[in-house]
Amino acid sequence: MDFWNSNIVATITGAIVGGLIAIVASIVTYRMQRKDAEKKENRENFKNKAELSINEWFKDNGDNTKEIYVSHCPYIARLNNEGFIDTEIPKIYSNIEKLEREIIYLENIGKSDINELEIAIADPKNAAILNAKTANDFIKKGLISYGVKLDRKIRIGEAVELIIYYDEKAPIDDVFSASIEIYYRDSINNVCAQPLFVKERKIYEPRLIDYSEWHEQVNVDKNLEHWKRRLTEHKS
Repeated sequence: MDFWNSNIVATITGAIVGGLIAIVASIVTYRMQRKDAEKKENRENFKNKAELSINEWFKDNGDNTKEIYVSHCPYIARLNNEGFIDTEIPKIYSNIEKLEREIIYLENIGKSDINELEIAIADPKNAAILNAKTANDFIKKGLISYGVKLDRKIRIGEAVELIIYYDEKAPIDDVFSASIEIYYRDSINNVCAQPLFVKERKIYEPRLIDYSEWHEQVNVDKNLEHWKRRLTEHKS
């Protein structure tokens, strides 16, 4: 009797284990297939992405342009007595009339509209980007920002008129890296980045990124936390 009971138990156990293995295998297969399908969909979407290209034609034909004014500026970070970071931007940036400027026209030559766009600093450890129209308020209050958003849609064939103010004593472009990253989300939800060399008037092709990369680049708390760690270590 024990023999038969043992066989029954073994058979049931084997059936359960086999069933579980089959279920796990099905789940793994489904997830792999879904991941492959998502990659394929992303590749197809990326083929139809939005894309910005420099086009000076819009300088004299600007009916389809959206303006965005930014100040590209260095800053100083200090650790205060309460253990927080204070930032200071040179006062010259309070008055754009004292600054140099560059104007770049960026046309959407892609296959999708741009729904969301931000002009961001490429190296937040050394420079910041302020909305040039409200820079004075930021400087007075000791505030800082690493990106300026454009809240208007850029349709295919339309352009962004990017006006960049800067101090001639503080160079915009590094020899080996771009000074500005342009982040955007298009109408089919591609999230892309395009580095911009201002002085050279050169823009790289879009690369697909996660929204988190965009958010981290312009996140004030994250960048000031970097400064806090750096200055705390230096102080100790």
